Amino acid sequence: LALNYAHSYHQINILGLGESAVAVGAIPNVGATTPVSLDSVGATAAWRITPKVTLTGFGFYSFVNAVTGPEASTNILSYMGGIHIKDVLTPGSTFGLLFGQPPARDRVSGAASPKPEDTKPYHLEAYFKYRVNDNISITPGVFVIFNPEGFSGNRTITVPVIRTTFTF
Repeated sequence: LALNYAHSYHQINILGLGESAVAVGAIPNVGATTPVSLDSVGATAAWRITPKVTLTGFGFYSFVNAVTGPEASTNILSYMGGIHIKDVLTPGSTFGLLFGQPPARDRVSGAASPKPEDTKPYHLEAYFKYRVNDNISITPGVFVIFNPEGFSGNRTITVPVIRTTFTF
């Protein structure tokens, strides 16, 4: 179990997450050059239920405030939980299934109102790491994003992936 807190200052209206529209123009309806401050709290947990089954999860909540200009703020929420199962089909192989919410605005106030998004985005991920031998594993997987960027009109995105890992 890990708990964290971070305070940061950004000279422009950006979170710096690099993964969603919420990261650029963190506070909606406020200029891009507006400096913002963030206070973020979070937690990460992993619980090995059995030697082969682990439940994992993380979450964070950020309070973002405009430092100059009109009073404006937003809160950002993200979380994910999953299960990882070892030795599925072959020794050393792992299956995982995760579900959660990418960083998304939870609320806005002041000049940031109204909130531009009309729903919450969700993330579903599944993978199977197949251990070929002691040095090579192949991991096919799929990511599915529902309501991308927090808009119900955006089409669901499905991204198949494959990763090969060489360990020496």
